[in-house]
Amino acid sequence: MLYLFHGEEEYLRSEEVARFKARMAQEGMGDLNTVTLDGRKLTFDELAAACNTLPFLTDRRLVIVENLFQRPDMARSRGRKATADAGDEGENDDGGGAASTFGASGTTGDFVSRLLDLIPNMPPSTRLLFVESKTLPRNHPILRLADTMEDGYVREFSVPESGNLSNWVRRRAKEKGVEIDPRAVTMLVTYVGQDLRALDQELEKLAAYTDYTGTI
Repeated sequence: MLYLFHGEEEYLRSEEVARFKARMAQEGMGDLNTVTLDGRKLTFDELAAACNTLPFLTDRRLVIVENLFQRPDMARSRGRKATADAGDEGENDDGGGAASTFGASGTTGDFVSRLLDLIPNMPPSTRLLFVESKTLPRNHPILRLADTMEDGYVREFSVPESGNLSNWVRRRAKEKGVEIDPRAVTMLVTYVGQDLRALDQELEKLAAYTDYTGTI
C-alpha cells in the first residue's frame, strides 16, 4: 500500500504520522515493524530493501520515508520524467501516454523510475508512507502513480485560510472538552497567526485553566 502525506502544514501532518505509528503499536511489535528513513540521504537499494523486508510476528510493516522528493536529484528526475511524459502523450492519440511511461519506467535507471516499478511490486504486508514537507505538483510521478492504484492514498496538508482557521480553533477546543467564545477565537487567530502547533498549545493552556470544562 502506498501513502503520501505532503504539504506545508507541519503540525497536522505530524499528527497523522503519529496516528499511523500508534495503529502499528496497537497491533503489537510496532517498533520492530516500523522504520523511518531520511529521504535526503537514502539510496534506492536501501529503500528497496526496507520495502521488501517481511514483517516480524505480524501481518504488516510500516516504512516511512521523509522528504525524498525534496532532493535536487529528485527534481532533476521529475524534469526528465515530465519531458518524457509530454513526448509520450503527444505520440499516443488514445491518451495512453502516462500508462506507457509507467510501464517502461524501469529502463531509465534513475531513482524515480525505479521507484515507480518497485511500489506496485512490494509485498502486500508493506505500508510505504512518503512524508513531504512541501506540496508536490499535481503532475508529480508519485501522485500520478497513486491515482492508478486501488491501494494508493494521498493527503495534502495545507495551512487553513482565515475563515477555516477560526473553524479549526473551535473544533480543536471542542476536542479538548471546552467551548470557546468567538472573541477569544478572534484574539487567538490575530495574535498567534496560522501556526497550528502554537495555536494548539495556547488552547491547551486555556483549557487546562478551565479544568477542561465550560467556556474559554
